Amino acid sequence: WTNERSGDGPRLGASPRDLGTIQLARTGTVFGRIVDEDGAPLADVDVDAGTEHGRHHRVRTKSGPDGRYVVAHAPVTTRGILAERDGYLSAFQEPVVVVAGQDAGPVDVAMGRAMTIRGIVVDAAGRPIEGARITGRTPPTSGLFSLVVTASDGSFTFHLPGNERATLQATHPDFVKWGNDQ
Repeated sequence: WTNERSGDGPRLGASPRDLGTIQLARTGTVFGRIVDEDGAPLADVDVDAGTEHGRHHRVRTKSGPDGRYVVAHAPVTTRGILAERDGYLSAFQEPVVVVAGQDAGPVDVAMGRAMTIRGIVVDAAGRPIEGARITGRTPPTSGLFSLVVTASDGSFTFHLPGNERATLQATHPDFVKWGNDQ
């Protein structure tokens, strides 16, 4: 057997080996519905369970066409539900107490529309730049950011993830960085 994370450790051979005690943690399930600010269901929303906004444990799923989601195998503790989808403000609903072997919910989350920024990135001669990275970050404490890459015509459409003041940057390996943190 080898340690999957580091690749080291003894390899199992033909003779028996004692692996010791293997302990599996119990989990629970969180379910609910994701809607927009008018109550209409939102499909294809990334839904994640975590202990704080911006700190999650990759217990992730997507909402279905009716906005419903199920986060299976959520670790047992007090959690929150983070909902993220392009074009909408990320939303965090807490607290949710996950109990081993039980369903917690419904935990419904309403998402507001995000501010949309559109533009074109060009060089000094006015030619479009393909592949420039546009990044928007809200204050570091929120942990929210968005990233898009410009199309062949230099265009981009960007949705800010939060409704707080944001910094914007445009970068490309062949050009000087543009933005708030120059």
